[in-house]
Amino acid sequence: MAPSLALLLALALSAALPAPRALAAARWPDRDPVLALRLWWCLIGTVMLCCLCALALCTAAAFPAVHAHLFAPAPESVLLAYAAGPSAPWATALAALLAAGGLWTALVVLRELLRDRSARRTHRRALRERAPQLPDGLAGPAATGETRGALLVLEDSYPDAWWLPGRDARLVVTTGALRLLRPEELDAVLAHERGHARARHHALLRLATALGDGFPGVPVFADLRAQTHRLVELCADDEASHRCGRLTAAVALIRLNEHRGVLSCSSSRGLMTHRVTRLPQLLGAEDRPEEFVAHHRLVAQAARRHPGLRLVRTGAVLEALIPSVLEQKVTTREAYRSWRRLVNRFGERAPGPAGEGDGPMRVMPDRATWLRVPSWEWHRAGVDGKRSDTVVRAVRAAPRLEQAAAMELPAAIDRLCLVPGIGPWTAAEVLQRSNGAADAVTVGDLHLPGVVGYALAGERDADDARMLELLAPYAGQRHRATRFVMLAGRIPPRRGPRREAVDISRW
Repeated sequence: MAPSLALLLALALSAALPAPRALAAARWPDRDPVLALRLWWCLIGTVMLCCLCALALCTAAAFPAVHAHLFAPAPESVLLAYAAGPSAPWATALAALLAAGGLWTALVVLRELLRDRSARRTHRRALRERAPQLPDGLAGPAATGETRGALLVLEDSYPDAWWLPGRDARLVVTTGALRLLRPEELDAVLAHERGHARARHHALLRLATALGDGFPGVPVFADLRAQTHRLVELCADDEASHRCGRLTAAVALIRLNEHRGVLSCSSSRGLMTHRVTRLPQLLGAEDRPEEFVAHHRLVAQAARRHPGLRLVRTGAVLEALIPSVLEQKVTTREAYRSWRRLVNRFGERAPGPAGEGDGPMRVMPDRATWLRVPSWEWHRAGVDGKRSDTVVRAVRAAPRLEQAAAMELPAAIDRLCLVPGIGPWTAAEVLQRSNGAADAVTVGDLHLPGVVGYALAGERDADDARMLELLAPYAGQRHRATRFVMLAGRIPPRRGPRREAVDISRW
């Protein structure tokens, strides 16, 4: 029985010490906070389960009556392996220690639940006093006939919005927020709060707070509390971004929180600054240009002339995928024209001064709007049925495709190529932008193989196989190498005039 106890305790220590440290230091949780949150609670569950099993084995080793009751239904081989021996003092002491830890855990969780319940009652009483025109607004769905989670508008000049959990859950927003935010920004804030409600983040926060306060000297519980508070906000931010667009969600966060002073580096442990700057990371902060080594003189010269070249990582797969699909099998001018017509027709006004006045700047439509674009509008924009169908399929599968932003390059390409109409060319073009993939070389392009072949070997008729052969020394950095080749400006001379663009909208 002692080896089993040692194995359980070793597993609990490994799940409580090195694993949380590595997870807290990793960067990928910012790209997939939902997975990171689940992994954190899997680690905590592993620690708790190992301690519970160790308590059962220690109690069985210390008390023969417990051993007989615990292993009564076990087969004979298990009884022989865990046969009761003479009672050991260490087993009794360890069982008492684990039992005390379990009892203390239950007490701190119960204490936190009672505190939260009391705080919610106080909060509801305060809301009743501040909203006398709605005396039954908090009496529960059964009394008011409202649905669970109904919106409650509170008369208050202070801009704020929050989710009030409980049996009579409410989404509360102040009139100050209604006056401050644009309609699309208010939708993003409400989507953020509803994301908290759907995922029951409130329960996770209460449990994490209880464990962190109950075991202040245990690093794993302190890290759990900090990471849970951070990750639940990032999960809700992603929910708002998927529903309303990343730019709208980022601006809504700034406008709702700028009056609190939480955008400074010293406030709230930098959480708000981190949330805003990751939506999206457009400055290439995660790029590693120093890892690139030039193997051709032309590439080395281009790298010296453009030392500030960085590959951006937006984390937005769909925003890069739809323009890439529009570029399939047409000229760049045709694709740009189609994109411009669709965004001007269905896109929303950009936040800020750029979206005001006549001829405002517009941003990409959300998922629901893309699905409502009729076939004749695609035709008017110069997009044939094959490409429009591909866009619609991609939009419907957007939640699964967005997960590619947190995947390694081969897995991300496979995920995108599951959608009919998306091949290696489109997948590479998307991941170059959404993931900042330095090795996502574009295969299947009409001009790129000839440009690379001419610049590196003087071969203007190079195909994809020859291009990949020339780029083999840049394994891991092939996309960056092609960027430097294009910046070098050495392209093969033209053999004829540019192909005339075909506007199918006139057919």
